[in-house]
Amino acid sequence: MQTMANLLHAQKNQNTPPNQVQNEQSRNPPPESLTHKIEGFIKLRAPTFDYTDDPLEAEDWLREIEKKLDLTTCTDEECVALAVHQMTGSASAWWDSFCATHDDPASITWEEFTVAFREFFVPKELMMLKATEFRNLKQGTMKVQKYVNLFIKMMRYAPDDTRNDEKKQYWFLQGLHPEI
Repeated sequence: MQTMANLLHAQKNQNTPPNQVQNEQSRNPPPESLTHKIEGFIKLRAPTFDYTDDPLEAEDWLREIEKKLDLTTCTDEECVALAVHQMTGSASAWWDSFCATHDDPASITWEEFTVAFREFFVPKELMMLKATEFRNLKQGTMKVQKYVNLFIKMMRYAPDDTRNDEKKQYWFLQGLHPEI
């Protein structure tokens, strides 16, 4: 039966112009293997992560990984696999422990991964503290450009306070020196 299918496929390709066969193949390329995706991900210079005493470095790593993943075409599970591939040492040991608590670790979604990663490496209390720090940010004696740069850098800690331009302007003006 399989031979018959192969013969029919070969006959179809004989009767199909070569450029049409090529077009069909380019529209439906074979799926890229995870190994090739990992190689491509590494070529993007995706950072590795071991462990740090500074939770903000862990958050920065995750954000950088997300930026690199945005440049790829991966499923949710492949995104997890690519990120985990960049974990070493203690971070890799944490992942192994996390997987041990799941029946099917291969089905862990990107959202599940990021939530678990942040819960372990970036305590919620720290993020709340940084959000308060953002809300209390004042220009003081800083030059305006330095204040702008710091404001932009710290906005990420208070996403609810900076969701739209109106809110951003409010908080920016709250911290701007009154004489400006």
